[in-house]
Amino acid sequence: MLGVVILTDPNFTQIDFNKYPNFFIGVFYCLGSSVSSGFAYLMMRKMGNSIHSTVNPMWFGTFSVLMSYVTAAVF
Repeated sequence: MLGVVILTDPNFTQIDFNKYPNFFIGVFYCLGSSVSSGFAYLMMRKMGNSIHSTVNPMWFGTFSVLMSYVTAAVF
C-alpha cells in the first residue's frame, strides 16, 4: 500500500488532471486491490496446513477470477 501512495505522488505536483481525468479512480482501485490482496494472503495463512497444499492456490485463483468478473460488471 505504501508503494501505491509513493507512485501516485501525494503532492499532486506532476499530475495533469485534464490529461488524466480518472486519476483518482485508478488510485482507488490500486489501494482497494492492495487491501483485498492483503486479506486474501491473511486468509491463506489462516488456513495453514489444514488442507492440501494444492487446494489453497486453486481456490485463491478461482475466487480472484470470479470477483474480477463481478467488479467488471459493476463498473
